[in-house]
Amino acid sequence: MSTSDEDTSVCTPPEIRKEASNVQCDQLLPQKSKEFYLKVYAQFKDWCKIKKVAKVSENVLLVYMEEKAKNKKASSLWATFSMLKQTLKLKENVDISKYYKVIAFLKRKNDSYTPKKAAVFEKHQITKFILEAPDEIFLSSKVILIIGIAGACRTDELCNMKMTDVDTREDMIVINIPQTKTKSSRKFVIMEPTWIDVVKKYLTKRPSPDMARLFIGFRGGKPTRQNMGHNTISKTPYKIAQYLQLPNVDEFTGHTLRRTSATILADMGGDILSLKRHGAGKAQWLLKGMLRSLSLTKEELQI
Repeated sequence: MSTSDEDTSVCTPPEIRKEASNVQCDQLLPQKSKEFYLKVYAQFKDWCKIKKVAKVSENVLLVYMEEKAKNKKASSLWATFSMLKQTLKLKENVDISKYYKVIAFLKRKNDSYTPKKAAVFEKHQITKFILEAPDEIFLSSKVILIIGIAGACRTDELCNMKMTDVDTREDMIVINIPQTKTKSSRKFVIMEPTWIDVVKKYLTKRPSPDMARLFIGFRGGKPTRQNMGHNTISKTPYKIAQYLQLPNVDEFTGHTLRRTSATILADMGGDILSLKRHGAGKAQWLLKGMLRSLSLTKEELQI
């Protein structure tokens, strides 16, 4: 125990120290990704056992990260370092944030790494798919595309969206996302008439609202009793790109919808602040113009 820890222990009443000791370290980790943190920590400790490492040091972690770098991308290395930083601090009181050689190593790896960005849809491609793709096969995909772009939604947000989050009105659809990645709720609207018609058609084809989730599976144009999972939703842009016969279909990922939304807004002259507000759902006035820019008619589409 360090001197500062000893001083703190002396100043802290015994009953407080007892209650603090009852708090499990695992409870202090982010609840949503706690399993990932613990898995990364367990992998590191297993490696230490194999290498007969008794105590974590900067050189130990440097060798570990160097081995990981042989088959992991720079972004994955940083994620591993971040999760180890928190778990080692909580479980062993080891602060690796001051391991400057390890940080320098990660920065060098980052210099030579070019991240792959998800491809984006162009406005005429969005309209072509919504107007021409057969609803018997692609109705769910159309709604995922519409809501994903209108609200700059993440895949998790689409997957967890419920029927109660959709407020259908005569000339608009208001959608609420109660829990976002930033732990704050947000709302957005769909105002393009064609888009509203597609969403309403999907809602009428769903079974009774006892199934809480908005997106469910369809087979042969008929709804099933199975919720649509994260992987299925994240592959929707890929399926749309396949239908449109676009090149490099593998680049259309679950992040495509959010990037497409931001790209359309940027093309309209939105600045960085506008983009941030759009992603956070705080600039509803921007959505109306963005959606109107997508309202191409079939005649315009053929030009």
